[in-house]
Amino acid sequence: MVSSKVLKKGMRLDSESISSLSSKIKKLSVEDKLLFDRFYSLSERESFMKIPKSMVPWVKSQFGSLSVVTNQKIIDIRNKFTFEAAAFNELRSMRPSVKQPFDDKEIRIEKGDNFSKPEKFTPIDEFGRIKGKFTTTSANVAKYDAFHSLIIFKEHNPLKFTEAELKDHLDTADKWFSIVNKKNKTYCYPFLMWNCLWRSGASIIHGHMQMLMTEGQHYPKLEMLNQVKEFYREKYDGAYFEDLIRIHEALGLTKKYKNFTIVVYLTPVKEKELLIFSNGKNKSNKTIGAYSGVLNKVLSSLLNLGVNSFNMGFYIPPIGNEKDNELWKGFPLFFRIIDRGDLASKTTDIGGMELYAGLNIIESDPFKLIKKL
Repeated sequence: MVSSKVLKKGMRLDSESISSLSSKIKKLSVEDKLLFDRFYSLSERESFMKIPKSMVPWVKSQFGSLSVVTNQKIIDIRNKFTFEAAAFNELRSMRPSVKQPFDDKEIRIEKGDNFSKPEKFTPIDEFGRIKGKFTTTSANVAKYDAFHSLIIFKEHNPLKFTEAELKDHLDTADKWFSIVNKKNKTYCYPFLMWNCLWRSGASIIHGHMQMLMTEGQHYPKLEMLNQVKEFYREKYDGAYFEDLIRIHEALGLTKKYKNFTIVVYLTPVKEKELLIFSNGKNKSNKTIGAYSGVLNKVLSSLLNLGVNSFNMGFYIPPIGNEKDNELWKGFPLFFRIIDRGDLASKTTDIGGMELYAGLNIIESDPFKLIKKL
């Protein structure tokens, strides 16, 4: 349900920003309004402050106006099913920033590390290595799970990639998951991730992805989403992910690319979160490698927007387990990608609110982001 106060005169309302969300919702069809209220709670709050005269010149210089600081609007959006929550303040996205060309010197000086010669200086999985045209696999020297390996790129710089290279990496992951599952049928829950450069938590600069397989149950966030999907099906006789895409589509927060839908998520984990779904019309989209084209499109767009460190996770239902396949029916393959901020920044993008309160503080505006993709 949307709750808001009447805006004071002089407050700026950008029709193409998150601050206009409530007015966008009012323009939806009755059916889509009901769908929004089913998925989300939206709260709009005003905050006031006084600025001492001595501070006025600095405020005007930094933000262009005194009123946008003394009278602020906070948008709080919460997903009622997943409890994901995000707080937006247009003022944060209005803060001036110095845009400089990215200097990859710190990437180049690390060239020649162990990942540059993986056959000599990285461990081997018990079943050997998988080699592609642009890829070599390696066991992870310090594992998260019994099966935890790396896809090491031939290209040192992870910000330099082509669609062909991405397809090779993803196809290699598909092969690795299949081999692990055939070796041990209880390991049927796959996860693929890419921590790109140090802001994302990567300890090695050289381009690489990580593959994991676990047993017993899927990794917690995937298990939670599958339970949400089942709850939604039973309560509303509907498809959670299809309806999630639909409400974003109604608000203008999706873009189509070939057989895929790109969603700018309303309750992002962090900045510029994008979800990538297959439209489900093409059976070939059920393989990881089929996403290489849309992934190349999305990552290239983000790099053009100044993103140079990111986290990516590929949510994959169980493989090779008929019982689990039935329980996970309707759970799609999809990517989640977030920006992790400027590589030169000494300030982390995640603090106590994200870690302990569960409210993600977001600077990027979903409505502005979708127009730039």
